[in-house]
Amino acid sequence: MSAAIGAQTVLQHKGVGNFVFGLIFAVGVWAVGRAVRARTKENRVLQVRAVDLVKERDASDREAAAEERGRIARELHDVISHSVNVMVVQAGAAEQMVDLDPPRAADAVRVVQAAGREAIGQLAHLLGILRDGGEEVGLAPEPAIRDVRTLIASAAEAGQPVQLRVEGKAHRPAPGAELSRFRIVQEALTNVTA
Repeated sequence: MSAAIGAQTVLQHKGVGNFVFGLIFAVGVWAVGRAVRARTKENRVLQVRAVDLVKERDASDREAAAEERGRIARELHDVISHSVNVMVVQAGAAEQMVDLDPPRAADAVRVVQAAGREAIGQLAHLLGILRDGGEEVGLAPEPAIRDVRTLIASAAEAGQPVQLRVEGKAHRPAPGAELSRFRIVQEALTNVTA
């Protein structure tokens, strides 16, 4: 390109100033072209990265939703299966006792009612979380390790021969661990009842 500008300058007797001007103009056009090309390439790279980030976010959202569905399914299983097992056992006991010992049959029916109310409350709590996008709706707090005594008392009242023995020094576990410990005891009681 500089050769063409130089040849034109010599042939037309324009002088060195004309050559320098033509060279600066040509270099300027070339520089602008390179800059536009670099920007275009950078924009393409950024567009591809943006698409990749959207895909990654969508995959992460799907994974988080699947994990949450799994957690809620486990919670529903734990809560409902325990309560329904207690209700089934107590309803069977009430059926056997209705003619022989009406007061004991009435006690069994009360346990069925209490277990049903507990199941409804827990179910409403879990469904409220689902309905409101994961935020609790002001119902009772999640069960914790301190609630195991109530769970044991409920199982004993339902006729299960169960005892609670606490060993070691008490400490406050993390909230997720508290719920997990409660659910383990609840599942064990449910499995023994079934």
